[in-house]
Formats: sequence, structure tokens, C-alpha cells
Amino acid sequence: MAEKNQSGDFTRLFRILGFFWAFGFGIFATVASLTLESAGLSHWEIGLQSSAYYLCIGLSSLFVPWIISLFGKRCVFFGMVMAGLTCLVFPLAGDWYSWMLLRGGNGLAAAMSLVPLETMVIQQSPVEKKNRFFGYFELSLALGFGAGGALGPALETVKPGLSYLLGGTVILLGAVLALPIPTSLAQEQRLEGPSPSRVLKCWVWFSTAFTQGFLEGGLLTFAGLQIIGLGYGNREVAFVFASMFFGVVVSMLGVARLADRFGGIRILALTHGISLLLLMGLSFSNSINWIITLVWGVGLAYGCQYAIALVALEKEFPKSQQPGANALYLALNCLGSVLGPVLISLFPFGMGLNSLWQAGAFPILVLILAWLGMACLRPGRTGNW
Repeated sequence: MAEKNQSGDFTRLFRILGFFWAFGFGIFATVASLTLESAGLSHWEIGLQSSAYYLCIGLSSLFVPWIISLFGKRCVFFGMVMAGLTCLVFPLAGDWYSWMLLRGGNGLAAAMSLVPLETMVIQQSPVEKKNRFFGYFELSLALGFGAGGALGPALETVKPGLSYLLGGTVILLGAVLALPIPTSLAQEQRLEGPSPSRVLKCWVWFSTAFTQGFLEGGLLTFAGLQIIGLGYGNREVAFVFASMFFGVVVSMLGVARLADRFGGIRILALTHGISLLLLMGLSFSNSINWIITLVWGVGLAYGCQYAIALVALEKEFPKSQQPGANALYLALNCLGSVLGPVLISLFPFGMGLNSLWQAGAFPILVLILAWLGMACLRPGRTGNW
């Protein structure tokens, strides 16, 4: 009983740390684009800045195990300190290269913070409750992300730079709480890469990693600019992000459960279809009330895809290949997040047919068409319906 209570104490601390980090990241991700546009940067340059963040997460994740071997659980502390400092300093920078360096440094900090935290959550959770405990941790990230993303643009209307001060301070407070983490990372086991044949069998899930990252990176970078381009202000931007993140939270709490009852592949198909329809609906809407409502639906649809995918990959890959499969999923997700802002920046923004939503919908449309084509040509290769 004491051991179970101790595990619960560990994971509660990890959820608090995750919330603090995600709160600061939510502010940084949503406000940085507004700051860069006010400084005169083009959409192409802003897209490159956002892509630098996700690129550094993807590349850094390859080296984080080596960093963990050097610093152990202190890796969380160093990562959160770096994340807090880059957030605090960002509004003080005055040139393109400094902003790029800070965004890249924040990406490295994210990998250093999250990878060991997620590993310790899994290792310290009771065997019979690992999925539940890890789900709570992911929910804490979503709540922090949503709170920061909604509050950041609103604070910028009060005083420019205030949101960065709050976000950086909260992350640094989390770093202080991370100092006495009462557990260590387990020794690394001998693992092997994911089997190519299994990867091909699960191509829909890995393609979903890319489409989800593409949509997420594009929306976080340009949704605020799209709303402002329609004639609204930071207050409406805050409502849009709050609505989207609230949809993600509801998705994690409710929609993911439907996968247990009806099957993950069916729910995945449903979420892709709903996302496509809602994004196309957003393309024809300039009403802020409709945008807020439809964006909530988009968050509801794609918010559960990550959790559903990880559960599916756990079933398809043996334990020795699961870390490699999850790493591949993360890499493809980051690749989508890198390409999303860059490619979407090439589309014109403005009134009428709002190209942001169309660009975000395009990879989903391609995946659905490929999925339907495979279902017709090779029945049984698209999952167990």
C-alpha cells in the first residue's frame, strides 16, 4: 500500500511539472508569432521561426538519451531552466537570428524536459494503471497548454512582454520543484528498432502522426494571425485558442474511451473525416462565433489521435520495438510540425476563402484518399474494422 501511495505521489509531482512547462510553452507558442509580425517579419519568416522549434525537438530527441545518461533526473531541471530563460529573453531580442536561436533553444529544452518526465511517469506508475497514469500526465500537459495559449494573447493587450514574463516565471518555478525529484531513471534496456514490415502495416497510424503535426504546427503559428487578418483583436485570438484547447481536453477525457468500445481504427477514421469537414467549413466562415465553435470541433477531433495511436502501436509492436516505434511516431509528428508552418506561410491570408484552414486540411484529404484507395485495392491492410 505504501509503495502504491509513493507511486501516486511521484506521478502527481510529474503532472504538476508537466502543467508548469506546458503553461509556459502555450504562451510562447501562441504569442511569439504575434510578436514577430509586429516586428515586421513576413509569414515565410515567421513560419521558419516556428519550424526551428519543432526541428530542434525532433533532432534533440535523438540525443536526449545520451544527455539523460550524463545528468539523469537533473535533465528535467536543466531543460526547464533553459525553457524558462528562452521564454523570458525572447521579447528582448531584436533580430531574426536571435529569435531563431531562442526558438531552437526552446525546442531543445522541450526535449530535455519531456522525454525524462514521460519516462519516469511510465516507470513509476503501477503496472495495472500505467495507461491511466500516463493519460493523466498528458491531460495535465493539455490543460497547461490550453491555459497558457488562451491567457498569452490576452496579456499582450494589457502590456507587451507581460505574457513572456509570466510564462518564463512559471516554468522556472517548475524547475525549482524538479530539483528534489525523489526517483531516478531505470537503466536502459537492450532495444531494437521497429520492424519495417510492421511499420508498413501501421502506415495509417504513422501518416496520422504527420498530419496531426502539420495541422498543430500550422494552427499554433498562424491561427492568431488569421483572426487578426479578419479584423479581430487579441481578445478574439485568446477565445479561439481557448476553444481549440478545450476541445482537445474534452477529446482526451471522452473520445479516447470510444476507441476501447468501437475500435481505434474506426475512431481514427471518424476523427479524420470530422477534422476535414470542419476545416473546410472554417474556410468559408468569417464570423468569430462560428470560428470559435468550429475550432472547438477541430480540437475535439484531432486531440485524441495521439493517445489512440500510441495504444494501437503498443498492440502492433513487441515490447523490444515499442520505444523505437514511438520515437518514429514522434519524429514524423515533428516533421509535420516543421513543414506545416513553412508550407502554410506560402498561402495568402485574408478575407473570403481563408487559406490557413484549407492548407491544414490538405494532408488530411490526401491521407483519406490514400486510405480509401488501399481499402479498395488491398482489403485488410488498413486495419481491423
